[in-house]
Amino acid sequence: MSIHERDPHKAFADALASGVLKENTIGDYMYMYTDSMKGDAFKNKWTKKYIFNNEIRYKLREPVKWNPPSYSHGERPDNAHPYWPYHKR
Repeated sequence: MSIHERDPHKAFADALASGVLKENTIGDYMYMYTDSMKGDAFKNKWTKKYIFNNEIRYKLREPVKWNPPSYSHGERPDNAHPYWPYHKR
């Protein structure tokens, strides 16, 4: 999970487009931050409660990267004995 800041104008435009905020209540909310899992966070000026624009969360989430291990430095190769290098002792 990572928290960062977006352009507030874009955050409000996305919230209006997804229906999280309405034209008549948009003045009651402040943009606070963007969470990669929850989306844009908006805080109500009067109640102090947060709402999230979850419609953009999939665009913000970092892709999981997996790199296979490299065995170039004397580490266990893929086709080695299960107890390599200890099986010869």
